Formats: sequence, structure tokens, C-alpha cells
Amino acid sequence: MCHLSHSARWFEHAGGRTEPALRLFTFPYAGGSCLAYSHWRGAFPEQVGVSAVQLPGRGSRISEEPFCRLDAVVDALCGEILPYLDRPFAFFGHSMGGLIAYELACRLRQERLGEPSLLMVSGTRPPHLRWSPATYDLPDDEFIETLRQLNGMPDEILCNPDAMELLLPVLRADFEVCQTRECVERPPLHCPIVAFCGDADEHAGSSTLQQWRRYTGTRFELHLIPGDHFFIRSHELDLLPLVREHLMSLLQPA
Repeated sequence: MCHLSHSARWFEHAGGRTEPALRLFTFPYAGGSCLAYSHWRGAFPEQVGVSAVQLPGRGSRISEEPFCRLDAVVDALCGEILPYLDRPFAFFGHSMGGLIAYELACRLRQERLGEPSLLMVSGTRPPHLRWSPATYDLPDDEFIETLRQLNGMPDEILCNPDAMELLLPVLRADFEVCQTRECVERPPLHCPIVAFCGDADEHAGSSTLQQWRRYTGTRFELHLIPGDHFFIRSHELDLLPLVREHLMSLLQPA
């Protein structure tokens, strides 16, 4: 059961009106923070309020222990998000963030607390596709090579021992969240699902993202974006208009 909490440390609210018509919650990729969506604050009309999720272990919460299990993330978020579900809302998550967004949507439905009006997953493998073999517990040099292959961090950071000493615990914990999750069969969500995929993503390509179709009982749509797994950074200007279009469709009269 979800328990109401009023802690503000989980969300950075920005953009739009103080009382928006629609809230967009954004969920970070592995190792990412709410800053991953800092450019989104002014990207949408004022009717849309952007609430970026800040997980423990990063940014203003760097002194907190990061989660290493998906259930624990969802348990905590379920209570923290409740005060902000007083109006229509949508979820957007990239990679790990898409997985958290989906699991949270399922938990909210299970607790009869509503569902998002739209779930947007970006570069996220669907829940039934396990990551094999697991990489979160590899020796440091092999784990760093895994990060290099995903092209998510510049080489100057990957080759900086001091920087990696700070980043590795959070990255390992986030990879463990993704790689140890239980695959539970659930009824499809009632909300539409829109998926975004980098056209050169070798980790979560278009054939993989197409399989999100089975997780909704209504509309599914897939958009191909130029770039690899981290097109969300390299081609953000291609992504944002599509996200804006889908959000604005939620605000149109039926």
C-alpha cells in the first residue's frame, strides 16, 4: 500500500503555471539526475508543468544511499508522488527511467490511484526482455568498458579515476535495478504508450521497442530518432517537438 509523504526532495518542479493543467513527470536514465531534463523546463506551453524525478545518490541527494532494487524505487516513489496526482499527468522515462515509469504506472493502478494519461518510454527495453548477462557486478575495468560501449559518458570522465570513484556506486546500483528486476505478467495499461528509439541504438533498437505494444490496451506509437542509445542528449532537439505534440494532444477537448 502506498503511504502519503510530503517530501519535496524527490521532484524538481519547473516550467508552466504553478497550477498546470497537466503534469509531466520525467525519470532519469542510469547514473542520471533531474538535470538530464533541465532543457525541458521551457520546452512546453505553460499549461504543462515539468516535474523531474531526483533519485537518491545524485545531485542534491548525493549523500543518500542509491536504490539497487526496482521494487524499492517504486515503493518510495508511489508515496512521494501522491500529492501531485490531483490533475492529469504523463510519464516520460529514458532507459532505466522508462522501466521505473512503467512499474510506477502499474503500481498506481494496482493501488487504485489512477494511471497516467500517457506513458512515454525512450530507449527502454520492455520488461519481459531481461538483460543477459548482468553487468552491474563486473570488475571496474570491465564495467567501465560497458559504459563506454553505451556512449553515455565522455572518455575524459571514464578515464578519470577520481570521477569514476564517485560515479561508479550509483551507476552500479542503477544497473542492478535494471538487471535484477522481476518480470511479472500484468494486464495491459489503459493509457497509450509512445516509444522513442535511436535509429543506431544497438541496445534497444526499433524491433525491441516495438514490443512495448503488448503493454497497452489502447494506442501504441513508435518514433525513430537519429542517434544511438543516448539520442536523448545528442538529438534532444529532434525529440522535444514530438514529446510536445503528444502532450498537447492530451490537452485538446475530446
